[in-house]
Amino acid sequence: MYEHFIVGDYIVRPNAYNQFAPGTNVATWGPSFAGRAAVEFPLFNIPFMVEGYGEQYAFTHPGGARPANPNCNTNGLAGNPACVTPIGAGVGSFWVPQFQAINSDASVRAGLQIANPRVYLAGAYLWTSNNYGYPRMTGAGFGLEKLPDLDKSVSLFGSVYYFPVVQGNFTDPTSGRLYTVQDRFLQYQAGVAWNTPFGFSKQSGVFVEAGYMGNSTINKQFLPSNGHEAGAFAGIGIHF
Repeated sequence: MYEHFIVGDYIVRPNAYNQFAPGTNVATWGPSFAGRAAVEFPLFNIPFMVEGYGEQYAFTHPGGARPANPNCNTNGLAGNPACVTPIGAGVGSFWVPQFQAINSDASVRAGLQIANPRVYLAGAYLWTSNNYGYPRMTGAGFGLEKLPDLDKSVSLFGSVYYFPVVQGNFTDPTSGRLYTVQDRFLQYQAGVAWNTPFGFSKQSGVFVEAGYMGNSTINKQFLPSNGHEAGAFAGIGIHF
């Protein structure tokens, strides 16, 4: 049986550690979600898969009383969670008012089955974006993925993908200097799926899933910090 499925997940109050967030997310109900669609097919009697994946993490940048001088290094607020270090070569940090930040990414994946049941070695291409003015970034990577076995009532699934160079261009609005920012990106997901077939057919049905997911970024060039976003998720999908 070759699987074809689509599923959407809600990520429950994810935590974020980066230049905007110290790991205390106060957005109790924010737009954090993920989704994926995958197709398995044979080619020369070898199972392949193609998948589209997307996710979005929402988290809160803490604020506070607005200081008269936004330069945190001269007003005594250096180290305050509301202070943010900008992109570029060390120029200190600046106070940023509270807002809900959103990090998004999407990827396409294509893989060759290397083990049963449904374990794939895959290549991938990633696009990232955000709502706070940082550059959109892209990069190629690779990973391992275990698809759910939706011909069974209960099955495990998971994936881990690594993108060694993800990059984009950023122009400093003050100096006009162009920076090519880069990071390493690690993305992971693990969970369990419960399947309910339509009628007596194992070929199609509805399934629910739950688990844990996240991603990590490691600065390579000009970004102000590393980052990590993660949370529990639950969702519903259909296979056919």
